[in-house]
Amino acid sequence: MAPVFGLLSLISLRLSIRWMIRIHLPSVPLLESRVVAIYGAGAAEIQLCESLQHQRNYQVKIFVDDDPTLQGRQLRGLAVHSPADLARLCESLDLHSIFLALPNATHERRKEILEQLRPLQIGVKVLPTMNQLLDGKGSYKALQEVQAADLLGVTKLLQTCRCWKKIFMERRS
Repeated sequence: MAPVFGLLSLISLRLSIRWMIRIHLPSVPLLESRVVAIYGAGAAEIQLCESLQHQRNYQVKIFVDDDPTLQGRQLRGLAVHSPADLARLCESLDLHSIFLALPNATHERRKEILEQLRPLQIGVKVLPTMNQLLDGKGSYKALQEVQAADLLGVTKLLQTCRCWKKIFMERRS
C-alpha cells in the first residue's frame, strides 16, 4: 500500500508544480505565425494544410479554388473561396502569403494563376509540379519562391536565350 501511495503522491506533486508554473510564470511568446492561404482544394492541398498545421510559423486561414462546386464548402474546417474574393480577403485576413499547391497543373495554368495573383502584391510560394517530384527535383515538403521561369515559361526562357545569343553573335561578326 505504501508504494502505491508514494507513486500517487509523486504524480500529484508533479501535476501541481506544472499547474503553478503555467499559471504564475509569464508565458513565453510564440513565434509570430504568418497568415496564409492555399490555392487549390485537392488532396495535395489538404496534405499541405495538415503539414502546416503542425508548424507554428504558418497559420492557414482559407483555401482558394476556381472550381465553383468547391467554393463555399469547408475543408478541414476552412472555407473554400473564389479567386475573385482574394483582393478583399487579403486585406480582411491580413494574408502574408499564398501557397500555390497544384502539382498536376500545367505550366500554362500555373502561369495564368500567377498572373491573377500578381496585382495583389503578396508573396507566393509554389509546391513543385508532378514532373519535378517524379524527377526528384522537389518534394511535397519543399515550397519554393516563384521563379522567373514560372512566369516566363521554360520554353519561352530558352527561346529568349537563343534569341539573345543570335543577336550577340551577329553583332560580334
